[in-house]
Amino acid sequence: MNKTGAYTNWSGETYVLTDHVSYPEGLAAAGNDAQFAGTFNGDYHKISGLKDALFRNLGTATIENVIMNQIEIDKPDGYEEVGAAGVVALRSYGHVKIKRIFLSQAKVSGGHDVGYMIGKMAGTLAGCSLVVSESGAVGGSLDSKQKDRVIGGVIGFTGGRPLTMDNILSLKVNLNAKGGNNTMAGVGIPYGGTVNISNILVASQFSGNYFGSQSGGIMGAWAGVEPSGAFQALYFDSILAPNSVLAGKSYKGTPVQTAGLIGDQLKSSFDANLSGNSETVWTYADGFYPRLKWMETDPVCALFAATRGAFTSTDGKTGRDDMFAGTIHGPIEVPQELQKEGYSYSTDGCLTVDSSGQVVPTGTGAGNVTISYQDELMSAENTYDFNVDMEPVDVMRKFDTVEISNGGSAKIGTELQARAVFDSSDTNPPEASEITYQ
Repeated sequence: MNKTGAYTNWSGETYVLTDHVSYPEGLAAAGNDAQFAGTFNGDYHKISGLKDALFRNLGTATIENVIMNQIEIDKPDGYEEVGAAGVVALRSYGHVKIKRIFLSQAKVSGGHDVGYMIGKMAGTLAGCSLVVSESGAVGGSLDSKQKDRVIGGVIGFTGGRPLTMDNILSLKVNLNAKGGNNTMAGVGIPYGGTVNISNILVASQFSGNYFGSQSGGIMGAWAGVEPSGAFQALYFDSILAPNSVLAGKSYKGTPVQTAGLIGDQLKSSFDANLSGNSETVWTYADGFYPRLKWMETDPVCALFAATRGAFTSTDGKTGRDDMFAGTIHGPIEVPQELQKEGYSYSTDGCLTVDSSGQVVPTGTGAGNVTISYQDELMSAENTYDFNVDMEPVDVMRKFDTVEISNGGSAKIGTELQARAVFDSSDTNPPEASEITYQ
């Protein structure tokens, strides 16, 4: 947003978004570096297609109730005023509160510190703080072109300024240390200071050449200067982020395999920090990562919250443990919640899928299912990898053509002959190329 036209008072005023906003061709900010120091209430509307942050700089501000999709930010390699990158703001200078912000499928590439929501806290130690609650991000990628800088799943670099976070969700975000020796964390990277965080779940991937000892599944510690404060109920998926250096400190979080995070297995831990039933803030479903209650019905959130454990075996031959591991022994079904309007399916390898969500093996070995969602404002896709392990005689075959003939006779009782030619793309073709039934 830019300080132009009728909206020139950015100090203390409240602005409310009254409709969804979409920029199919993208919209870049006009270059205004003034600090927004008011309240921006998205009223749960969606913004998509921006080519820069919603705000370049934040003063003392509140940003709330906004859903942002497919934002693309690409900053050049350089000092923080040029290279810092984040979807909500590039930098913050005052006391900022963020509540109920949901980001999906963004591509954020910076030339300095990078955070999914805010790239860098840049104000004075006494005059700058950040509070984030009931917010999350799914899908997308974050990277920094500059060596030795930081990449965080919510906030990039805090610089020792006070940070408070509770009830945060981050799923399937790819953090890439493109610059080399980057410090990365599923939530953020402080440089000492006071950090109080609770009820956080991260299921994201770390790639590239990152500084392991300073990085963390939840929080890192830039230059090895550790934060102080309270760290409660912090979990990250160790299947997606298996590097042992991401754990080992309370602020780095507890590594747990996917199967231990889904359903209501985190409920008691989250309950303890909410003085009661966490279902007022979180929602739990079998086979799904926990979701924030206010995003429970969002189709993109559901798409990324669904794990392989949400698929079901249709013939009873694939058990729960094998399903989580991605090893299937027969046909399976797409999760019911992902069979609603707007979803579509495609497959690769030795799997095929029909419009009803039935996934059928056509051979043995590797295969994957990609589930996509599309409406007038949002689009996203998530891919699930499987390995088919079953006897060749049980494999269901695909046919290129099927011909039925009656030998030229239309008499009652005439035998019919069916000739089926196997699909030439079959990953595990039978010895015969065709078969005839009488």
